[in-house]
Amino acid sequence: MNMIFQSNKDYDYQIGILVCEMEYIRNETINLTNTLSIKELDYHFDKNANSIGSLLMHISALEFKFLLNFLLKRPFSLKEREKFGPAMPSLMHQRLIKGNNIEYYINELKLVREQTCIELKKLSDDWLSKEIISSDEKNLGNHLYLKKHILYDEISHQGQIKMMIKRL
Repeated sequence: MNMIFQSNKDYDYQIGILVCEMEYIRNETINLTNTLSIKELDYHFDKNANSIGSLLMHISALEFKFLLNFLLKRPFSLKEREKFGPAMPSLMHQRLIKGNNIEYYINELKLVREQTCIELKKLSDDWLSKEIISSDEKNLGNHLYLKKHILYDEISHQGQIKMMIKRL
């Protein structure tokens, strides 16, 4: 496959390249999982393993948290916390995510991405290099670093999902 990353014309130049990369990675995640059954999405290989469904929801939850923290600049609502909380690393071990079909997970992935892209359209490339300082004065990096960190996390989970699909 010959893939060329180029700037999406609806965004500032560098943000447009980032969005192109984001879409490529998300399409890979969806293509990897779009035929899985509920049973396959919920399966745990051992007591320490996450399910594919929980990993898909985790991908959505991390992007949603980035959206809230750095684009919308607001906390989770109670409804959002109930929806995405079980997919955060601190709660994933409780196995609260189950019984959803692949359309549910794909819809969540697409909805969060759509919201992220709407907000990114409002920004200029300067935003990418803006440093982020936490409330306790720690430098967390810049917006580009944090967004790439989330993308690399998704790629890592793609690898986990590929391994799990081979074992199903």
